Amino acid sequence: MSPLKVLNLVEYYPFYAGRVVYEIKRRLSSNGVSVKVFSSDLMTSCDNCRDGDDVIRLRARRIVVRNTPYILYGLRGLSLPVSEPDVDIIHVHFLYSLLSLYAGAMKKLNKIKAPMIVTSHGLTSGYSSAVVQLAAKLLNKLSERLLIAPSSAVTTVSKSEYSYFAEYVPYEKLFYIPNGVDTVFFKPDDTKRRVLRNRLGIDENDIVVLYFAQLRAAKGVSTLLRAMLRVVESTSQVKLFVAGCGPLAGYVREKEGEFGDKIRTCLRYIRDEELPYLYNTCDLYVLPSYVEGMPLSVMEAMACGKPVIATNVGDVPALVKDGTNGMLVPPGNVRSLSDSIIHLVENPKLMRRMGDANLKKIAEYDWDRIAEQYQSLYYKTMSSH
Repeated sequence: MSPLKVLNLVEYYPFYAGRVVYEIKRRLSSNGVSVKVFSSDLMTSCDNCRDGDDVIRLRARRIVVRNTPYILYGLRGLSLPVSEPDVDIIHVHFLYSLLSLYAGAMKKLNKIKAPMIVTSHGLTSGYSSAVVQLAAKLLNKLSERLLIAPSSAVTTVSKSEYSYFAEYVPYEKLFYIPNGVDTVFFKPDDTKRRVLRNRLGIDENDIVVLYFAQLRAAKGVSTLLRAMLRVVESTSQVKLFVAGCGPLAGYVREKEGEFGDKIRTCLRYIRDEELPYLYNTCDLYVLPSYVEGMPLSVMEAMACGKPVIATNVGDVPALVKDGTNGMLVPPGNVRSLSDSIIHLVENPKLMRRMGDANLKKIAEYDWDRIAEQYQSLYYKTMSSH
């Protein structure tokens, strides 16, 4: 019996939603499932995941509109996934990319014969820019017609997304499969904490607030910078550490001068092996996004035993129980965010209790279990097609 052949389409691999594809691919390949990935040729550097023959890169370029990036492909490159032979299932990740929408259009036109599974990694809502919000609404409509309608199954990484799609997607077609975390790789490590703190010139008594995410408007980095100005004015203990890359990297550099020695930045792609150092260096992880699904960074920080302050969007409230293992704030609310950070900074015992609670909470999630759920869905889809 030939192995099941699955083709994944994702904009960035192995980053962001592509990180999910990477983790699932590793596990399913060892289970005898043949997994191929089509992705853009953007952000390809990954020390632990060299491309093989099963990863095909499509030439692409990125444009930025109101600090929100969009990926464009050439038509010649887009034709490659459609012409891929002997595919049993096409799995499309992320609803609003040109790559995903093109695959949906080809499915509608019957150019793609294999059943299609669509995974939503976050809903388009809550953006601070009215122009981007209008574009998001148009993309929502397109994804409903071109992706949701012709798909054999729709999966969501968050319960909030599941509730949204349950309004119009048939029950038997809709599945909730959360993101996972590697608790062997992400765990508390005092040695890693000391190594990076020494490199950054951060004293052990300093309380480090970490932002690690894409530097773009939807992630709320500008909200955090405004909030942290209030925080550093109220306490001398705190230092802000901003890490990541994106269209707002220049904005962050401009704002560095306002913080003096209270800020450290690493405005570049962060390699996988650096991530445990990053999370362990901090005392508090903050994600002030306007929109999320089930954010991997929150889960990874939790696995390293860190309390989390995040906005109450997407499935963040399913991960963070306000007052128990972190705090929840409204998106875009500078005062609420700064007050929450100050409250935890002034209560180190509470931060430690929250970090311990996160170690227990994150044990519910494991990539091996998540991979089994996707494999089961693949065979179920094949048997009913």
